[in-house]
Amino acid sequence: MIAIAAVVGVIGLVGFVLFIAGLVATIKGSLRFLRIGTRKLGALLMVSAVVLLAMGGALSPGRKTKQVATRAPTSRTSTLSATSPPTPTQPPTPLAATVSPSLAPAKPVEPSPTRTTAASVRPTTPAPVVTKQAPVVTSPAAAAVATVPRPVESTPTTAPTPPPPAATCAATMANPTPGDGGTDAVNVTSNVPNAQIAVTLYYKTTTSHDAGMTDGAGAGTVPFGLGRPTPGYTVNVSVSVGGQATCTTSFTPQ
Repeated sequence: MIAIAAVVGVIGLVGFVLFIAGLVATIKGSLRFLRIGTRKLGALLMVSAVVLLAMGGALSPGRKTKQVATRAPTSRTSTLSATSPPTPTQPPTPLAATVSPSLAPAKPVEPSPTRTTAASVRPTTPAPVVTKQAPVVTSPAAAAVATVPRPVESTPTTAPTPPPPAATCAATMANPTPGDGGTDAVNVTSNVPNAQIAVTLYYKTTTSHDAGMTDGAGAGTVPFGLGRPTPGYTVNVSVSVGGQATCTTSFTPQ
């Protein structure tokens, strides 16, 4: 037994040392004095140490002794329980014999009558509570602010913009009865300032076009040559101011 215990101790010590060396090699990556250059060898060394520790635990004699010691009382107890005679059961004690006198019902205690006298029963009148109303102090400035009416703000209303007046014009001839040849002119008045005046002359055998401009007041004059108009034939004249207003006039050559 002593030799086995010594062997188990040596195996455990060697396994512990190898486990520590493998753990250090695994963490650092190498262990030069044991010629362990990689973490893989360190892990393998740790596995070998665990195997040695398991073998040492299996060869330990204390485990078998403990198992024998734990089994012995069990077999003895089972033997004693098998050979011991059964214990006779006692008859149940009657319930009436176990009732103690202290649990007997007590007699009800009647309350003593109370006497009420006229002196003890008196109506209680609550004492009157006097409440004073705090005076309201109004300063002259506050009174003035309260009496002065606030001006009512009126929302400004925007008046609608009136539409522009309609364009108008009027045309007259400078000479309504001109002779053969020479020049004549159309006088134009309108409410369209700085606009172009287009004049169309409808002769008996032809149509003529002339143009001019209105000034800042809307007035203008367009001169034109008469040529050889047919005597006694009324020539109609159409006038357009800025393409917005139109008017007509006429003349009769002599």
